[in-house]
Amino acid sequence: MPRPAIALVIMLACCAPTSAQDLDELKSKCEETIVESLDAGNPSLAMISRCRLISFDRAKPFLVTSLASEDPNIVLAAGQALADESLDVFGDSVMHRLNQLPSDQQEVEIRKTGLLARLGDNAARKQLDKWLDTVKGHIRLTVPGFAASDWICPMMCVEPTAKAGRCPVCGMELVALADASPSPRELQLQVTVLEELQRCGQEIARQARGIVASDADALTRVLAAGLWLREDHTGALPHAKLFLHSQHRRLAIFLLAEVAPRESAADLEQLLEGQLTQVEKLDVWRGLIRAGNDSFLDEVRRSVRMVPQSDKQFGEKVHAIYVLAENGTREDLADLAKLLDTEFKVFAAAAMLDSIQDADNE
Repeated sequence: MPRPAIALVIMLACCAPTSAQDLDELKSKCEETIVESLDAGNPSLAMISRCRLISFDRAKPFLVTSLASEDPNIVLAAGQALADESLDVFGDSVMHRLNQLPSDQQEVEIRKTGLLARLGDNAARKQLDKWLDTVKGHIRLTVPGFAASDWICPMMCVEPTAKAGRCPVCGMELVALADASPSPRELQLQVTVLEELQRCGQEIARQARGIVASDADALTRVLAAGLWLREDHTGALPHAKLFLHSQHRRLAIFLLAEVAPRESAADLEQLLEGQLTQVEKLDVWRGLIRAGNDSFLDEVRRSVRMVPQSDKQFGEKVHAIYVLAENGTREDLADLAKLLDTEFKVFAAAAMLDSIQDADNE
């Protein structure tokens, strides 16, 4: 689905002889703002994510410094950014640094293995596949009407059966539901494994579906629903919508607005009749705007113009800036440019560059 920002950039390029020049000047100012923030700050995940918005030559010193960080998550993010730019140039140094990371954190180990697999490490890819087999064999389904002595295919090719044996579709050994009950912690790690496999191009919808249907905690299931939704709108959408009425409503709203706004428009609009936080409202408005309802842009504009009186309102305004940059008009871009001389300058610069780059890539 085309993003509204594309129309914004086209208008800027065609409106007047100086429009393209104005856009270049705006991009340059935004890039300078990002570079200044990198030069003045310590490595963080947010700052690493902004590196993709500027030229690699200007981002490289910061990314190389970040690769030496003691924080494994920063190392992983910086390593991914460097490898994305040039695997030939940075692949070996990134792999060397990754292999230095401690293995005492299971999530870090899984994410490190996923990145090494994407860098071409065959042993890492085999380890991911081995973990996938573990996921297949440990999912416990909550199937109404079937006793715990029933048997289920790890790939969920067929309905549970009362007899042990092999799946008639894929040939795998059936797993007893009573024996297929991983701990909540194991299920959380399984979602991390599936996320890394999906990044490697592996189809994982069936396994994600199994976790959504399991007795995992609500957060684990909504994260699995997000992975499933990215591969299979039709199958995952009804399940993802259920989380709109859970304690993890905000995450469900974000996923539906991002991945399936048109199919979720009616459900999102219905949420506006209830009690929502300001950030939840912004994500609902974002989904409805992406679904084609521009009437909610005025609500987003009012949020951007708000003068924050607390840290909470500061964060809400930052969120509104990103929503408006993604979905706004030419006039909105001009208004956002005024924020480059305020305390919101880094957020405004990143939001505008992100929107313009997405439009350029179409």
